Amino acid sequence: MRPLTSYSEGEKAKVVLIAGGRGIKNRLEAMGLVPGAVVEVIKPAPGPVIIKVNSSRIVLGFGEAMKVYCEDASDAFGKAV
Repeated sequence: MRPLTSYSEGEKAKVVLIAGGRGIKNRLEAMGLVPGAVVEVIKPAPGPVIIKVNSSRIVLGFGEAMKVYCEDASDAFGKAV
């Protein structure tokens, strides 16, 4: 599990945890960024991070993106359920 800021352009990741207070969790959840969501990095850090969630693009500040912990999408789908 690593922060969203550590992913490169084009990588896909599955959101595992949002490490923050109620305010940031509610804001990100309202945009569709919830645990279990698969995101694609359009523009990586440094600076604002742009991701694709479903058919929407979301811009996160660096600090916000640091609070979103993910696992590689290939790892997420490779595990037995």
